[in-house]
Amino acid sequence: MRSKAPALFCALAMVTGALLGAGTGFSGRLATATTLSATRGLHGNAIAGAGKTLGKHLDETLLNRGSIGRMASTTAAKGSSAKEAPGTEARATFDTGEPSCGRIATCGSRRQTLPSTTMPDGITYVTLPDGVRIALRVVYPPGFANAKGRKWPALFNMDGYGGANDPNDDEFKYQSSADYVVVYASIRGTGCSGGHFKLFSWQSAIDGREIIDRWIARQSWSNGRVGIFGHSYSGITGLFVAETQPRHLVATAVSGLVGDLYRDLLYMSGVPNIGFPVLWAQLLRPEEEMSANGSYVAKDSICRADMAQHDGTDLVVPPKTLLNIYTNHEDIPTSWAARRSPIDRLGDINRPIWIGQQYEDEQTGPRAGVWIWQHLPTFVPARLVLTNGVHTTNHLLNGDRLAWLNCWVIQAGKGCRGHLAARRSVELAYEATGPDTPWQEDSLGPTLRTTDFPVPGTDWQRFYLLANHTLSSDPGSSSGKVTYLSTTAGRESTGDLALGNGALSGDSALSDALFTQGPDEARWTMAFSRKTVVAGPADLTLWATSTAANTDFFVSVMDEDLKTGQLTDIEQGLLRASFRAVSTTESERVQSGPFKGQIYWPYHPFVSPKPITPGRPFEAQVLIYPFAHVFYPGHALVLQVQAPPVSDPLSAWYLFGTDQPPALNSILDSPGHRSSVLLPILDPTPTTLARAPGCGDLVGEPCSTVSAGKDA
Repeated sequence: MRSKAPALFCALAMVTGALLGAGTGFSGRLATATTLSATRGLHGNAIAGAGKTLGKHLDETLLNRGSIGRMASTTAAKGSSAKEAPGTEARATFDTGEPSCGRIATCGSRRQTLPSTTMPDGITYVTLPDGVRIALRVVYPPGFANAKGRKWPALFNMDGYGGANDPNDDEFKYQSSADYVVVYASIRGTGCSGGHFKLFSWQSAIDGREIIDRWIARQSWSNGRVGIFGHSYSGITGLFVAETQPRHLVATAVSGLVGDLYRDLLYMSGVPNIGFPVLWAQLLRPEEEMSANGSYVAKDSICRADMAQHDGTDLVVPPKTLLNIYTNHEDIPTSWAARRSPIDRLGDINRPIWIGQQYEDEQTGPRAGVWIWQHLPTFVPARLVLTNGVHTTNHLLNGDRLAWLNCWVIQAGKGCRGHLAARRSVELAYEATGPDTPWQEDSLGPTLRTTDFPVPGTDWQRFYLLANHTLSSDPGSSSGKVTYLSTTAGRESTGDLALGNGALSGDSALSDALFTQGPDEARWTMAFSRKTVVAGPADLTLWATSTAANTDFFVSVMDEDLKTGQLTDIEQGLLRASFRAVSTTESERVQSGPFKGQIYWPYHPFVSPKPITPGRPFEAQVLIYPFAHVFYPGHALVLQVQAPPVSDPLSAWYLFGTDQPPALNSILDSPGHRSSVLLPILDPTPTTLARAPGCGDLVGEPCSTVSAGKDA
């Protein structure tokens, strides 16, 4: 999932207008959006850059397709829904030696080398057992031609953008590694690969396994050791492929992930996100695919035939699919999201894995990397690297990723630096600074090296939301409440697509209107007299009343400079109140200290919604997504509750499709109904910058120069 925001800003505006049209409810907005997609009104503009040549050749091929094209299209349709039955049980121990068969990977004489053809344009086509061709681009290391007889390890990457012709994670394409042969692939049904496209299909994962085991590992140059790497779409795909347990896979390094499509992206804490998922699936991904592969249609007959097999499946997500996704609000096992999420197969990961995550990722979100880390099999060596930043800040982690891949793919975990070969290791960054664009000017800043996240020994502390708008460790004995107007859509929105950090200037009337505090927000502050690092997810327990039968809570964690009033957005959390039920068995709990056993990561099943009784107190535990931030003396932590904004400052790609009516919500501060937040504080304080970063200096954390103001 790659950002081309400047060129697509107008397209986002079109989608926003369609989804948020005046006088339409949520269902109406979605119907309008899917109608636009079905008629390809957006795509007609988006893929124009692919050229008239693409349309001409595709039309001719579709009309004159021969028997080979028809056969491949038919077998692709049949194969796209196939799943291989599991074999023996997964191994309970980890082995760094020769690759071997796992629970899903199959061995035996039938595993013959897949046939392939290389065209003059450099694309290699590998034919899978069902007859579908997958397009590959093989990048050889410098000196490969002169290294006669040398056997090489390989790295594998597969996505549904440019794929073989223009991969979204192209670190090794333009900066050839001296140590690897790198193989890029286009997902089935995209680019120059044949077959039908199905988003996040398990068949694509099986295709990746087949390519690794039955083509890469069988090449004369291969030493049989293959690593997977990828960010965003290729990272998600790589995670899926790793779950199929390829026998020649020895390590996986992925970032920018989605693990649980419902919780991470489509329904963030039960609130529908009708922005980025729709925009990406219906416009961004197809536009990337067409612009990268269109030129090959005229010069590559195989590519032309394969594109014809797509039958348009790679251009438009069927409106029926979108309607099914956004009219079924519950996380049920048979839903589209549940059947296409990698989270349920994490137990099949049986090779070392590296995971990268940005706290403020505006595309794939802030949740997945940490959740996946926490639910990996314990016997698998794993490394987690976290930093503040946006989706593209992953470039700052590439050096660590390559060092880790070298350790496991080349050295089999032997003889490399301790933290790279450790069974569990975490690198925690919290003060990455720079403009974000270009990312080469960014700096990772100080880091903390540890063994887990949340950090072992974290000093968990509970602070109460008092009626006087402060946070305090002492609940006191008073009674009161903070009331705010929950509107249909929150006011604090940005139009910069959350690109980079930067200061949101208070000089304009728009900025003043959006970011000056008002009666539609409830806010609490806690000032710091000493440097304090907060790192981890947080649990906000709200005791509340509402005049409505349902309401949405949107929570912002901010840093206020008490001298200037400038506010820096750090992280967010949200919850639809009707989904407030918590699974006590699946929630994550504090492991030690005075709050041992208390929930810090509430897990909501998101089934069987229960309305609120207007006026009656109810409890709602809101997950504040993982973050890490340094609060300097003279600064304050600000906790703000409001309705979900149309597009919040951290994730302006997201459009929260709230259909809740306006309501008066009260956050209670009374005996038996004490609202509080459980915060993860690092003690001792790790190394930080010498002074607090300036407004807009922290990557991914926008700063408002509008005065913070105070509640009346």
